[in-house]
Amino acid sequence: MKASKTLQGTLGPRMYLQCWEVEQAWGGPFLGFRPFPIDMLRYERCFPFREVEDSKAIHDSIREDLEEDPRENPDRPPRRVQVARWTDRKNLMPNVERWESFGWRVIPETIGFKR
Repeated sequence: MKASKTLQGTLGPRMYLQCWEVEQAWGGPFLGFRPFPIDMLRYERCFPFREVEDSKAIHDSIREDLEEDPRENPDRPPRRVQVARWTDRKNLMPNVERWESFGWRVIPETIGFKR
């Protein structure tokens, strides 16, 4: 009986999977698109949600956007990446201003939780 009481206390809080999408922003202080800010994954404690598609978009962003001249392909659509994190707080929001400082914008209507 003692063991079961201890186990009940170690289950911890209910966790939620929070997801949102970020998109490259064109213009502003930047000419062209900026590469994906890898450090934001650490800062937001998040990860690419769709393993293949989102990881590829991040890789392509870093590889191509550092090498290409934005004037050569001005009609290229912005890349979008869906990220997610586990949290026990439903009021936790992505740091919109920090994402924007790297040339990526959080798409507000995509912020949501999954159980």
